[in-house]
Amino acid sequence: MKNTSPITLDPLRWIGGTAALLLAMALLANCGDPAESLNPSGSTCGVLNTVQANAGGTISGNTSTGGLSDYSFEAGASGEVDIQPPSASPCGDEIAQRLQGLCAVCEQNGGAACESLAKDLFNPANGTFPEACAACGDSVCSPGESAVDAPGKITCALDCTGGTSCGDGTCAALENPQTCPQDCETACGDGTCDGDESNATCPEDCESACGDGTCDSGEQGLDPQAPNYCRVDCCQAVSCGDGICSESCENVGSCAQDCQKCGDDICSDASTGGSESLGSCPRDCSVCGDGVCSRNEVIANPNAEAGERLCVVDCCATQAVCGDGTCSPGCETAESCAQDCN
Repeated sequence: MKNTSPITLDPLRWIGGTAALLLAMALLANCGDPAESLNPSGSTCGVLNTVQANAGGTISGNTSTGGLSDYSFEAGASGEVDIQPPSASPCGDEIAQRLQGLCAVCEQNGGAACESLAKDLFNPANGTFPEACAACGDSVCSPGESAVDAPGKITCALDCTGGTSCGDGTCAALENPQTCPQDCETACGDGTCDGDESNATCPEDCESACGDGTCDSGEQGLDPQAPNYCRVDCCQAVSCGDGICSESCENVGSCAQDCQKCGDDICSDASTGGSESLGSCPRDCSVCGDGVCSRNEVIANPNAEAGERLCVVDCCATQAVCGDGTCSPGCETAESCAQDCN
């Protein structure tokens, strides 16, 4: 480890008071290597001073504290290093005192450790900002401040709720249903997905998200190629065979026993898991050429809307009887049955 023990400045022994002070200030202004930094009367701030020069701009506080680069390192009246805040305030004075306390620690542990300590002082990750830095009225709701009375904190509605107090019946600009439910009721359309709102109950505020446990409007569990496919949300409680055709998860193809419907032109027979047959649903299950003229098979002019199909081969044998006095179109002609068709 580099020796950073205090350097005795011999000129101070023989230069008078004013000259000594000027020399000390000049050394401070030109400090570089910690061992060459200002170090009068055993007070050590060389490494911290170097950290300020190299990284001060990245170590920022708030409007009450200023940043590390805003603090000045001055030679005190007795030759010691005196750290001054950018402006007189309880918070600035508190930070200056804490920086002063870091001097010896920085000198012992070097620049990297010193920089880390300084950052922790201005921007503590654990939120234990010096209580003096919770200055009500600085437009910053510091960790030491609260909109309402709280143990160990300064009550400052001005900083923390935009000038109002939680519980006053007014939902102020900085209040919301999470920070102040007493004043701010959940309202669909307020731009925030709050409380018991969901995409199903309030799509204006709540975006649909697959995996949120709710089958929101537009989500489905049938087509995995579609962008709104979300079987995990929509089909957890769906069971094929429960007698209910869940439209977002089941269809006649995936669950015929729940979704079969006579008249859909799909014969959901036993081979598909359904129970339709030629007898129970001829419209869906009849096949032209099976030798049976089903109810939906006709000889001519089928009505497609009624599900009729043209099937001469099955129906002529039963519906066209030569000699019945009726010339059945498509089955009988003057050549095949002159007695009916002349």
